Amino acid sequence: MLKAIIIDDEENARIALSVILEEYETEISIQGMYASLAEARPAIERLKPNVVFLDIQMPGESGLELWKYFPHPTFDVVFTTAFHQYAIEAFKLSAFDYLLKPIDIDELSRVVKKLMLHHPAKKIEERLMALENNLSNTQTVSQIVLPTLESFIVVKIADIIRVESDDNYSRFFLVDNTVHLVSRTLKEYEALLPKPTFLRVHQSHLINLKFVKQYLKGKLGLVEMINGEKLPVSRERKDTLIEALGRV
Repeated sequence: MLKAIIIDDEENARIALSVILEEYETEISIQGMYASLAEARPAIERLKPNVVFLDIQMPGESGLELWKYFPHPTFDVVFTTAFHQYAIEAFKLSAFDYLLKPIDIDELSRVVKKLMLHHPAKKIEERLMALENNLSNTQTVSQIVLPTLESFIVVKIADIIRVESDDNYSRFFLVDNTVHLVSRTLKEYEALLPKPTFLRVHQSHLINLKFVKQYLKGKLGLVEMINGEKLPVSRERKDTLIEALGRV
């Protein structure tokens, strides 16, 4: 069973989440509910919860202040938020679970199942800083957190040359010549990485158009990246690629 603490400045929101957790999620034991991080800090230190359900928008302090109270957290964090779509993308890119208010029971069950699988928390301080960076930029997100088999890696989106499918995994190829195997599908990253910078040119390949060296015409069609790699372009995506390159 996972021990949980709820932090939200709105009493009704705290009560609503606790009622749903107690009724539908027997794997969660609520240890306490608090209106602010400052109020919750002694309880977190004493009770050592496995997970903190944390409102990100609170008067006087943001939920992102968490890492200043706990520089090296040993618990998972699930953000609760009424944020707009842009912020949701920031949560996804920073590899954090979140719950939209009002809380949906099915979404809560999904999050709890994930918590049971990947406890204890890993690299949470780096992920929090990446989330803070993404949320502070109102124009576009700039970092992504990659959940590898061993840990979480924070990289700049601008440093991604391409992403390649490997069954239910994805391989990220970066400008520093490092390659990271990530435990999420290419389809998920096609939806996450910003358009029109990133384009799916083949069933197995998602590329950063800024790193394209040239398109090689021919019966098959190949795109050459700046690192010398030549990747196949599917017939149905060829025209889209040529049009996109014309806009870069």
